[in-house]
Amino acid sequence: MMKHATSTRHRVAWLWGTFVLLVLGGCQAPAERMMEFGEVRTSVTIRDSADESLSWTELIVRTDEADVIVLGELHDDHVAHLVQRAVVQDVSDRRPGTVLAMEMLERDEQLVVDDYRDGVITSDEFTKLTFSESWSGEGSWDDWYLPIIDTAHAHGARVIAANAPRRYVTLARKDGYERIEDLPGERRGLVDWPDPQIEGAYRRRFMDLMSSHGEEDIDPEVADAFFRAQQIWDATMAASVAGNMPHDGGASILLLGRFHSDHEGGTVQMLRRLAPEARILVISLGPPDEDATEGPRADLVIEQSPID
Repeated sequence: MMKHATSTRHRVAWLWGTFVLLVLGGCQAPAERMMEFGEVRTSVTIRDSADESLSWTELIVRTDEADVIVLGELHDDHVAHLVQRAVVQDVSDRRPGTVLAMEMLERDEQLVVDDYRDGVITSDEFTKLTFSESWSGEGSWDDWYLPIIDTAHAHGARVIAANAPRRYVTLARKDGYERIEDLPGERRGLVDWPDPQIEGAYRRRFMDLMSSHGEEDIDPEVADAFFRAQQIWDATMAASVAGNMPHDGGASILLLGRFHSDHEGGTVQMLRRLAPEARILVISLGPPDEDATEGPRADLVIEQSPID
């Protein structure tokens, strides 16, 4: 009996690590030429849900019509991060008061984010204090995410640490949302969950993702626990955006892994629930999924243009 229990604990621990890599860590993008930032606006293909082509200028004009701009990425996609940086720069310049919310930063790190913005700490200290150096692989923070944050600050956009602390996601997975609700005061404010829970196609996609990585026989209770954790991320990021909406013409930009946003993902559903009047523009970055899902991925799709 003890041996079986130990085996089960090891399997759940392995599943949790795999789950984090797949969903929070994101799927991997194919190898590609290392594009420079200065060429990104002319080196990507932009298409809408009707498969019509847009120029970069038309893209930015389209963002003028949105209150929330969701940029869903593959976390290791170099071109996607250049696109995000360019969108942050152009939207912030056109719309003062813009806010950048990021999955990559957790709510209890907001003071550290603000200290970095105000020059209280250096970039190295910022990276160290948020344990971000290898957020999406070795060197990924300095190469991809820090330049986006620096661009936001340089162009007047406030950066919001949008995600739930990982320890509370784990707590919800193991013990349910009730344990989160029982947290005292300030700690309770660091995390949100959906009520009612998200169901339908998003849940089916999530379960398909788990089964496609060798877990066809996963216990239903374990699968439900992992989906409960997924919804903590969705609800917390959505609530972070809804609670920090600019009221002076600025936009809210959200950076996150595209599983959360593609095909009306959980974060988008929660945004619509929490901010029903908001105009939301969902943009999916990178190549199509290997396992295509019916219906459009997003309002707009941006990927690297073919190399001649």
